[in-house]
Amino acid sequence: MLVKVALLCEDNGWPMPRHREMTLVPTILGRLEYDERYEKDFRRPVYSARLFSVDRASEVLPQLWDAVFRVVKDGQMTISGFEMDEVATKRTAQSWLIEVQVPTATGP
Repeated sequence: MLVKVALLCEDNGWPMPRHREMTLVPTILGRLEYDERYEKDFRRPVYSARLFSVDRASEVLPQLWDAVFRVVKDGQMTISGFEMDEVATKRTAQSWLIEVQVPTATGP
């Protein structure tokens, strides 16, 4: 699904201040994938959200683990979860504000 995404949490995992969140416009374009799969590190099934480049060649944002839909309405949604930094063994809360992009017809 083609979407535009804005991050709702800062780098340290704290929620974006309300005055900045209100003016936030989704700007990161990509293809959203949301699925459930068994993860051996967690030893349980885990929902995850991933944002790939438009051509699906690479990930645009770090994967969200234990991803949960918070809001879904009128072409917008919010997904919350946590990012994992394997090197620093750090987990950080993150939420994505997502705007669904309607494909445009090209050609005759």
